[in-house]
Amino acid sequence: MSEKSKQLTKNQILNSLPDAAFERLLPDLKKIDLPHGENLFRPHEKIAYVYFPEDSMASLVANTAAGQSAEVGVIGLEGAAGLDVLMGVDSVPHECMIQIPNGASKPKRSVRNSIGLEPRRRSFCGLCTSWSFRSAKRRFAIACIR
Repeated sequence: MSEKSKQLTKNQILNSLPDAAFERLLPDLKKIDLPHGENLFRPHEKIAYVYFPEDSMASLVANTAAGQSAEVGVIGLEGAAGLDVLMGVDSVPHECMIQIPNGASKPKRSVRNSIGLEPRRRSFCGLCTSWSFRSAKRRFAIACIR
């Protein structure tokens, strides 16, 4: 596959996939618009899709029993929302909502069906987790410098 195929997305996780993995996933990806305030998943509800932001940004928000909420994470073009399902987790205790609207890619089918076989899923999950940790370390370093 050529690098031109990977230019179809701005998402860094998708672009960093090995060519064979990207090629398997590409026919199942569709571009979507995500409006401001849209919930991608809610606390303790089943996560159906992994979203790969390109021009949008999502917030992970934790809510307390007293009704307070706080942003605990941000996901942009360097990450993906809903990666937990690749690790076998069906739901999480926080919600994910769009803060900056615009484009993203998501599989046409549930992510479990899109990724397929177990070894592929583990490889994809490891890559995504690695990118997420790198991104978090960069944001932490920038915050410390300021």
